[in-house]
Amino acid sequence: MAPCEVTEDYNANLEVTQSATVDSVRQNYRRLAKVLHPDKNPNNPSATASFQRRLSSKRIKENDLARQETSVQSLKGKLQDVNGKIAAVKKKGTEAARAREANRQEHVKKEQEAKERAEEQEERERLAKMRAEWAKRRTKETAARAAKQAREAQEAKEAEERIRRDQAARENQCAREAQQARHREHRARVARAAAQAARNNMSKPATTARSSAPKKTLCQHDAFWPK
Repeated sequence: MAPCEVTEDYNANLEVTQSATVDSVRQNYRRLAKVLHPDKNPNNPSATASFQRRLSSKRIKENDLARQETSVQSLKGKLQDVNGKIAAVKKKGTEAARAREANRQEHVKKEQEAKERAEEQEERERLAKMRAEWAKRRTKETAARAAKQAREAQEAKEAEERIRRDQAARENQCAREAQQARHREHRARVARAAAQAARNNMSKPATTARSSAPKKTLCQHDAFWPK
């Protein structure tokens, strides 16, 4: 609803805004009447004039709002008539458009069915070709997998054989090193025994040295033989 075209004094007298409704005007008037009525203010000489001014403002405001409501209702009625005519025209146009659309859809449906049949035939041919290609590719892939598995098995066998050879070589190397260590230990033991014997002979009398000399010659090459 559009704002009511009244003077500012009427709105100020009733303490309402320019866009106030009939209900708000009446509510504010009742509230002010309870406070400003002459019977409530017997000692105020201007109470009657003030009350009458607010009553006049209320009547004018209500009349303006009533006229505005009447204009709005009249405009609404005219608008409904116009909308009814527009709706009738639209209805006729809609029916004609529906008929044209139905014909168009029927034509499109026939074309679509023909197109779908052609596409189905093409799809069947394409699937048959794809199945043949898939079968051929599966055969190649199976052969490739078999060859790959054979290569992998051969490589695994060769790797296992290399591991065995390396293990045997390491074991032989360890055996040789152990044998050499035993030989070194034996030679060292023999050398220590010979040195100890020499020190013992030097500390004994000459007779004892002469009597034991033949016995030393019996094992002088003993250090060269492995134990």
